[in-house]
Amino acid sequence: MDILVVDDNKINRMVLEHALKKQGHTVKQAKDGREAIRLFKKYRSELVLMDILMPEMNGHDATRKIKEIACDTYIPVIFVTALDSNEALTEALSSGGDDFLSKPFNLDVLESKINAHRRIKELYDQLEEKNCELVLHNRRLAHEQELASYFFDQALQQSYLDPKFIKYHLSPMSTFSGDLLLVQRQSMGGICALLGDFTGHGLSAAIGTLPAAHIFLKMVKENASICEIAREINRYLVTLLPIDMFCAAMLVEINATGNQLSVWNGALPNAYLINHESGSLTTITSEHMPLGILTDDEFDTTLQYYNTMPDERLYMCTDGITEAVNSDEELFGEDRVEALLSSFHDNLFDVVMDKVNLFRGEKEQQDDVSFVEMTVIETPALVNNTTIIDDSPILPWNISVTLEGTQLQQLNPIEPLMEMISSSIPLSEHKYNINIVLSELFSNAIEHGLLELDSSEKIDESGFISYYKKYEERLAHLIDGRICIDLSFQETSKGRKLLVKVSHNGKSLDYEKQENQPAPEMDKPYGRGIFLVSSLCQELIFSDQGRTAEASYFIPKGTNPA
Repeated sequence: MDILVVDDNKINRMVLEHALKKQGHTVKQAKDGREAIRLFKKYRSELVLMDILMPEMNGHDATRKIKEIACDTYIPVIFVTALDSNEALTEALSSGGDDFLSKPFNLDVLESKINAHRRIKELYDQLEEKNCELVLHNRRLAHEQELASYFFDQALQQSYLDPKFIKYHLSPMSTFSGDLLLVQRQSMGGICALLGDFTGHGLSAAIGTLPAAHIFLKMVKENASICEIAREINRYLVTLLPIDMFCAAMLVEINATGNQLSVWNGALPNAYLINHESGSLTTITSEHMPLGILTDDEFDTTLQYYNTMPDERLYMCTDGITEAVNSDEELFGEDRVEALLSSFHDNLFDVVMDKVNLFRGEKEQQDDVSFVEMTVIETPALVNNTTIIDDSPILPWNISVTLEGTQLQQLNPIEPLMEMISSSIPLSEHKYNINIVLSELFSNAIEHGLLELDSSEKIDESGFISYYKKYEERLAHLIDGRICIDLSFQETSKGRKLLVKVSHNGKSLDYEKQENQPAPEMDKPYGRGIFLVSSLCQELIFSDQGRTAEASYFIPKGTNPA
């Protein structure tokens, strides 16, 4: 160990230094408290042997200052003193001392105390290292959760959740929900909705909600039928999800005049169509397997059709309602839901939610909970709606950004670039997709190109910690790294195009082979970024041995954003 000996008696210092060096330690000497503080600041000794009565500054004051400088680092201070009163020993320990040794001291006892404190310091340092790793992991996890939450919020904000015709309660069990509610008007008239419940809960369950939302919103705007939408989501989820993960889902469509309801129910609890005037209740049962299980050939697109009238109400829920548990481990059940709805109360939505909460009492929520009331209304075509892209000529523009060395340590260019892009009206509704493209290409450039990290290391929790610890360490020592981002917005004969080019001067990357890669395995927590960018863009090309990525994000004329 590197030991600092503090004593105003030179002979005492020499004796201690001689003995300590024989034991294999390195030694620094200080003749008083002030010099001890100066030497500690300079050399950061691992252990201090401190006299108490000294000129300039006594041992108590010097110890307090050393402990203050050491902060959270464990630096044992052993007082070596001729004082033996209880008061003196008490003050020595209260000033920050960790042990004491009486003068004249025994060298064997001194060695034993040093060894004991060395073991304590090693354990403390190991604990501190684990704590630092945990803090780093939590900080990175919080950042990733914020980013994921942003993506989920952006997807859900595109839903048409007008309180005039829809009430809903979405309560995730944890930060992220595996339940999904999407509602969108069709440009030719009518409303489509999807209520989904992915296997499990939390982030792992929520992963599938993004592609499902993307497909649903895109196809509704293209006036696809709900059976076509269900088939496309199923086709994608079969490829995307691990074998033990699926999505129980109900897709519904109310036509433009509000006189017909179409339903595809894949393993969600019963839904109910209620007419308050006639006092009728129609039960809509599940007739299909969940999404993400059957192959395209096996998938059944058969719909259920119901004649409807304006102001009739449709009630849907996930099993978080029917499988709510009380303190006696009793399930709320579908029978209770149907009995409550059969009361035809004026405010059935609130009645059901109040009864569920009362039934559960103090019992903790055990699943994501979703309950939806949709009122049947007329929804005419979206004529001259503001969400349709203006085809008038636009002014092309270019943005170029280069970040080097410490700039990469201190700046994240994505947010300011997105603010600039958002000011361009034709792109404003595509902000969510473009944010993904920019973020993923920038992350790949810095993490795999400049810092030479391997995503496959993030296979488990310890791998995540190791990966992001390396990320922080390598980024802190990055000197010659450079990333260039070039954005170009152009008008073509068929629509508008945003060209995103991200290049770096780091390690060559073999990304060419990924341009036609199959969907990644979703049970692995890595390797999805490039595939996601490729699925959002018309074209993704790599050059310069993978150091340059060029993505083309296309907006056809007269269409809504994907």
